[in-house]
Amino acid sequence: MKFCLLGFFFGMGVFLVFISKLLFYAYGMGAKYDFTGISGHAFRSAFLFPLLAWICVKGKSKKWQYVSVVIAIIISLLISSLRYYFSFHTLLELLAGLGLGGVLSMAAIKVFNSIVCEKFHLSVYFYILGIFVVIIALNITHVPTVRWLRELATWITGQPFYRR
Repeated sequence: MKFCLLGFFFGMGVFLVFISKLLFYAYGMGAKYDFTGISGHAFRSAFLFPLLAWICVKGKSKKWQYVSVVIAIIISLLISSLRYYFSFHTLLELLAGLGLGGVLSMAAIKVFNSIVCEKFHLSVYFYILGIFVVIIALNITHVPTVRWLRELATWITGQPFYRR
């Protein structure tokens, strides 16, 4: 049941990223502030890295749990800063993604913290490894999500919004 709640938190974040981008492409919402929607990369890194770091050290001392989450947050910030450095996103888009991912990750950690067992079985580590494999596979394969969003926006409004 706890893993279903984790999926719910992640799915809710992905849905909000999707809606924010669709609103930009369909109606130009956020264009005034150069905001094309919540950064999916920032959201995923801020959600997954702290959560997975915390899961890996669950059952260890509180100090190790906090240190692992802080290191994971630093990694998320580095990923987002590179997205900004290479002009893939604006600062506002990244802050929205980091904020959304951070809030949902902390909520997921709170849910996971209520699990009574101190040690995880080996199957949980394979589950975590599987998540990393999926993330890597999704980053290797090019998925034309921006094109799909523009096509959906065109279908909804009859004309997609483009940056000027």
